[in-house]
Amino acid sequence: VSAVGTLEPEGDRRVFVAGENRFAITGADGVPLGVPVGIIGLVDDEENPMTMTPDDIQVLTDSPTDESAPPRK
Repeated sequence: VSAVGTLEPEGDRRVFVAGENRFAITGADGVPLGVPVGIIGLVDDEENPMTMTPDDIQVLTDSPTDESAPPRK
């Protein structure tokens, strides 16, 4: 699945919020919280909340050359 949203803390985990969808996310420890990100990843919809394992994460900025954005994975 591909989606745009933000990562938010929820207890001891990070949750990716995209519209009304919430995904417990794995492997995104270096991605900042509360900023818009685009994620492509594999979703397990048998979990509640659904879990997402990202294949690619891109911090979305106004400037495509923003050097503070982490490299693509």
